[in-house]
Amino acid sequence: MSIAFTQEQAMDIAEDFSDLEGTGLVVETGDGTITCRIEKVAIAPYPATDKEDFITNYKAGNDAEKAITAYGGPEYDVLILARNTEDNSLITLPIQVYTQQYGVPYRYPAANHNGEKAKK
Repeated sequence: MSIAFTQEQAMDIAEDFSDLEGTGLVVETGDGTITCRIEKVAIAPYPATDKEDFITNYKAGNDAEKAITAYGGPEYDVLILARNTEDNSLITLPIQVYTQQYGVPYRYPAANHNGEKAKK
């Protein structure tokens, strides 16, 4: 189950996983295996429609900071933004899915919707 983060929490999580940038990632899909190179671990809007807009904006300019400027909401997610090594298409993977699927232990902050940082 995916939870939304505050902007500060999402920034902290993205920083914790920034070492993944420039590394490889193998993604298993129903259609087979995709080999990718991670470009960025970025904060993104949590609501689905806003997240789709973020991804569209990222594809247009490859700049996660610019892609999120239009979003002003309180709920954030963290996405792994990777490129398929075969066709250069963008692959996105929510960080919570990544840690679950790849068995990466990480203690996420508690769900918090009032703008305060969760206690660690």
